[in-house]
Amino acid sequence: MTLKRFEKISRYFHLNDNTTQGPRGTQGFDRLHKIRPVLDATRTTFKSEMNPPQQQSIDEGMIKYKGRFFARQYMPSKPVKRGLKFDFYTYDSGGFPEELRCPNLRRGETLQMQHDQVIATAWKDKKMVHVLSTNCSPLGYGPVVRRTRGGNFQEVMCPPPVAAYQKFMSGVDRCMQQRAKNPVGRPSKKYWKFFFNFIMEVSLINAFEVFNKTSSKTVQLKSRYDLLDFRIDVSNKLIGGFRGRKRGLSMQNTLDLPHNFVKLDRSKSTCKWCTKHGEKKRKETVNGCIHNSMT
Repeated sequence: MTLKRFEKISRYFHLNDNTTQGPRGTQGFDRLHKIRPVLDATRTTFKSEMNPPQQQSIDEGMIKYKGRFFARQYMPSKPVKRGLKFDFYTYDSGGFPEELRCPNLRRGETLQMQHDQVIATAWKDKKMVHVLSTNCSPLGYGPVVRRTRGGNFQEVMCPPPVAAYQKFMSGVDRCMQQRAKNPVGRPSKKYWKFFFNFIMEVSLINAFEVFNKTSSKTVQLKSRYDLLDFRIDVSNKLIGGFRGRKRGLSMQNTLDLPHNFVKLDRSKSTCKWCTKHGEKKRKETVNGCIHNSMT
């Protein structure tokens, strides 16, 4: 694909019909109207094609964005401080018990509340740690080693929900790491393009995880087949056998040029250039210049 063609496709690239957007302030107005079809399609596909394991963690990811948009947030504790925030497994943060939000606890102390199968845990480490869990028992505390201010080590009792979260929380961090290695798209001032690039990145990562779990051993792959190799293979499959359209030769008026080496309408003759410079090999040609007798 040529540069001009790529720029023209990027210029007229849209995901939804802007004329179907409802007026601002009405019930039919959607702030994510420009990207709604892709967002709905990927949500449906993620739910139907992926069966997650038992251990799942809830975390948030940021898309770096400095433009004007209602969803842009500032999170000083994140590596990307300003941008669009995504919840990978969304939940209602307002449902956390008020008694566990800011309890007066010392390091290693825990306060828990339970409703049916949901356990809310507040644990004091250096800072307060809040965890919601549905697959852990509130009993069975275990020791963890923490460093003190003097450089010594101290054992602190840790509740099972926090220990399970620390063990399986790396999935979201791994996803963000893979996104940063080979990002999709180019910088833009339009917010919906950032959403689209993020959805493309997460879709490729999910497809790579499904491929690793379902691919048979008969598939011939490299000894170290990573996400970049998978993305290259996906691109080649989408392109298929297309290698560009054949273009016709540009028609130029040969009479306007000073010299033109063309095929002449005559029999073969010796090359005057070779004869003049003492070439010993016999060479005959039917090509020459139409403006002079040089053959």
